[in-house]
Parts: sequence; C-alpha cells; structure tokens
Amino acid sequence: MTTTTLTDHTHSAELALGSAAETLRRMLHTVLPAVDPYQVAAHYLPADIVNKVGGDWYDAVPGIRGRLTAVIGDVAGHDMAAAARMGHLRSMFRANAVDRDESPSALLRRLDTANHRLGDPSIATAIVAVLDARDGRHRLRWSNAGHPPPVLIERDGQVRMLGGHDLLIGVRQYARRHTWTCTLPAGATILLYTDGLVERRGHSLDDGLARLRGRLAGNGRGSLAEVLTAAAGPETEQTDDIAMLAIRVPAAGR
Repeated sequence: MTTTTLTDHTHSAELALGSAAETLRRMLHTVLPAVDPYQVAAHYLPADIVNKVGGDWYDAVPGIRGRLTAVIGDVAGHDMAAAARMGHLRSMFRANAVDRDESPSALLRRLDTANHRLGDPSIATAIVAVLDARDGRHRLRWSNAGHPPPVLIERDGQVRMLGGHDLLIGVRQYARRHTWTCTLPAGATILLYTDGLVERRGHSLDDGLARLRGRLAGNGRGSLAEVLTAAAGPETEQTDDIAMLAIRVPAAGR
C-alpha cells in the first residue's frame, strides 16, 4: 500500500501551479512581430518570482502601410488573478487593433467599452501608441489612461517625458480620451514601461522619473537591449512587476 502525505499533495499542487503560471506567462508575453522599418524589443521582470506572472502587459500589432500599434498596461495586482484579468484586456485590445486604422484614443475607448460590457470591469492603466510615417518623417501618436509617461530618447542622448493623460480604464465608461502627437527625430527611441520601474517606497513618482531620465541620458545610440538594461538600472528591491517596451525609428538614410 502506498501512503501519500499532505506534504506530497502540497508539493504536487505547487508544481502544477508553477507549470500553469509558466504556460500563462509564455502565452501572454509572446514574441514581438517584426514591423519594418521599426526595431522593437521588450523585457518583463515579475515581482512574484514563483508564479512569474502578474498584471503588467505589453503588445505590438503591425498594421497597414507600415503602421505599428503598441500598448502597455498594468492591471492591479501581481498574481494569477491579475494575470487572468490582464490576459482578458490584452485579447480584447488585439482584436480591436489588428485591422483598424483608428487613433490611439479611439482604440482606448473601444477597449474600455468592451471592458465594461463584458463582465466585471478591470481597473488598469494603459498607453496606446501608434507610429507611422508621413511625408518621409515618422510620427508618434499616443493616448494615456493614467499610466506613467512615455520617454523619448534622441540619438544625441537627450531624454524627455511625453505628457498628457486621462482617466484609468475601468473607472467610468465613455470617459473622455485624447490623442497627443509629436514628430520623431531620425533614430529616436520610444520607451513605454510600467510603474514598477519608477516607483519605490519612500520616494515620489517625480523622483523615480528623474532617476529614469538620468539612467537613459546618453543612451540614444546603443542597442535596444542596452536601452532596456540602462532603464532597469542596478538591482534594487523590486516590489512590483516591471514591463518595458522599446521602439526605435530608423536613422536618417536607413
């Protein structure tokens, strides 16, 4: 006769949970598509080192005429439940963005409408950013639902935050949303990230953003992997998930 202890059951359950979490993580953070002429790279650092999943997410969706639609978001929490809610939002966004030539604010409105109508709405921050080319110059349009600001890194190393934000997703259906626009210098890099990158206990958000600007200054010509490494900075106590998505437009003549 074989005797199975409670410890055996617990260990088996932990292994099963870990395997399920790893499968979910791989499904939610898929390989980014190649979208000529842009370079795209991403990095995800979970706060939960056991389950390795949480509420942070990113995606990039290729569109018509060289358009690239990128999104980054953060659902409250860093556990399996947050990951499930995040996956629901991500799937709805992909369905809306894959074949629509709409503004970032319109895509965010669609996402929030679906979020409210298809079950209990999730509260989340998010940025939708659209890159395309007009008259030979690359343009960035973005809409911000309560998320930390995008960062623009120029090839000469100058760094600036791109402002403008509206209400979080899931707070009020039909919330007013805006699209902001800027022309991107040749070779510029856009960095989208979640608040785990800039928020630390005992420090203000402004302090965190200032530290991020300092880490990124002078990194305009490095590879996207180098940009993401610089953004992450030295190892510190991490209490929240961190997701980063970097996009670079071609340099002049490339």
